[in-house]
Amino acid sequence: MSDLERVSVLLQLSISNAYASSLFDRELERAGLVPAQAGLLDLIERNEPVTPTALEQLVGLPGATVRARVRTLEEDGYVQRRPNPSDARSYFLATTADGRDFLGVARETIERVEKLISEEMGKPIEALRGPLEELREAARTVLFGDDPEVLSHISPTPPEVPRPGDVSAGDQ
Repeated sequence: MSDLERVSVLLQLSISNAYASSLFDRELERAGLVPAQAGLLDLIERNEPVTPTALEQLVGLPGATVRARVRTLEEDGYVQRRPNPSDARSYFLATTADGRDFLGVARETIERVEKLISEEMGKPIEALRGPLEELREAARTVLFGDDPEVLSHISPTPPEVPRPGDVSAGDQ
């Protein structure tokens, strides 16, 4: 029995995440990209336009951590701020063209890394999706409860805000 078999499941998960993240970063570097907050950028793109508060709820990280990582994505030119028409104190985050280009390569890299891990495990990594989703939802519920304010920030349908290049019916 290895020493890791005696540690908690959460510690095992943390260690597995560190290995997978290091492998992903290595493969991004091989693809000619500087590792960035690819996971956070992916969530921004999938939920845009998204507020920083909503992003905090999606990832389960403290606000200061999320804002520091978002600031790096902004500085790298992958994310931009947009006004929130319903709240002048708030803003939305959206990916830029450079961010979408980065994500295209990052997603190809993720597929390659998942294939490598699947081959090493002898089964598809996709088999872990269900249990990981259950774990994520349970942890989020324990952390945030059923607070309607929190749940409103993680709505699967973000508000409609025009994206650059979108043409409204009145503009045609």
